[in-house]
Parts: sequence; structure tokens; C-alpha cells
Amino acid sequence: MSPRRASPLLAIALALIGAACSSTYPATSVVRLVGTACLKPIIGTGVAVGDDLVLTVAHAIAGAEDDLRIVTPRGEERPVTVIGFDSERDLALLAVEGLDATPVVLGSAGKGDSGTIAAVNGDLAVELIEYTVLRVVNARSANIYNEGHVERDALDIEARIEPGISGAPLVDSDGEVVGIVFARSKNREEGGYALATSEITAFLDSVDPHTVADRGRCR
Repeated sequence: MSPRRASPLLAIALALIGAACSSTYPATSVVRLVGTACLKPIIGTGVAVGDDLVLTVAHAIAGAEDDLRIVTPRGEERPVTVIGFDSERDLALLAVEGLDATPVVLGSAGKGDSGTIAAVNGDLAVELIEYTVLRVVNARSANIYNEGHVERDALDIEARIEPGISGAPLVDSDGEVVGIVFARSKNREEGGYALATSEITAFLDSVDPHTVADRGRCR
């Protein structure tokens, strides 16, 4: 079920569309992040949340240089403009002119729910990774710079989380996105955490799509 909370950015700018009735989301919904940040290659996944808009995690693009761009599974490259960057929630919103992608629908998840994580790998193939929600938690940690104290609505999941998966969407059996991967578990070999859609909606609400955001500093 999609969140009921009203959102000007979601209602006006995102124009979210209906989802496929499958946990395998269309390949045109996800993209790979590439470029350079702090002299290191950027590795991550992003997901289309509206016309020419891609959502990802802030830590993947912190300190990004001007070569930051997305690559679609079809091999098409597009430069991006960062219009939202939240170092506490660990979310970033990118404007991508001419992006030909299928925007996702946001849903919600609870304990025991399962589906697939859709991530774009280095070969530009969409890799589908099974996940199960172990619990819904109030995740407490520092921000992406290991500073301060942050609390976030999150999903504790059982899944194989590898480099490049950060920013990838969790897709449920109805084809709706119920979370965004942002961290691996430090205690479990196959475990991680995804930001709940309540955090995604709040972040999107806060973004002014007509401004350019800071890309953050090196981590």
C-alpha cells in the first residue's frame, strides 16, 4: 500500500505511476552511479522516482566531482545535477535530463515480508537479490561522516549486501518499492539495512527541485 501522506514534490514533480504485479521491477527503473569522489570511483545504484529524477544514497556521492553521472542498463550515460543531499538520512536526489526510466511506486513493508533488491552491477545488468524483512527498527547511528546522533525508520533485512548495492530499491511482490539499501550488517554475513519509505517521503518533501544542492564533503 502506498503512503497516504501528501507530498507536493511527489504529487506535482514526481508523477508516480502504477507498478508491475511482480517482484522483478522493470530494468528501466534502476541505474548505476559512476564518477569520482575523493579520488575514488563511485559505486552505487539509483532508482527513478519521477520524470528525470533519481534517488540514491548520499554516502555514495559524497564529495563527487563533475564527472558524476548515471548509466542505464542499456548503456546510456547522462550527467546529473544534485538537487537534494541529506547526510543524516543518507539520501540524495539527482536531476537527470532526458532520463528514459520508469518511476517507481512507494509501498511499505513489515516483519516477514520478502521480495527482491534490484541493483545494477558493473556489467550494467540488473541483479536481483532476495531479501526478507526481519524487523522494522528505529536505527540509531551517526551520520554518513560518523558524526552526531541520527535516528531513522529502517528495515533490518536478511540479504546478500555487496559493494554497489547501496541505493538499490527493495521491491515487494506487488512491484512496489518498500525501502532503499543503505548499509551492510556488521554482525551478520548476509544482512543489511534499508531506509523505510517514511524516510524517503520525508526527504522528497524537503527537496526544492529548482535548486542545486551541495554534494557534501569527502568521507
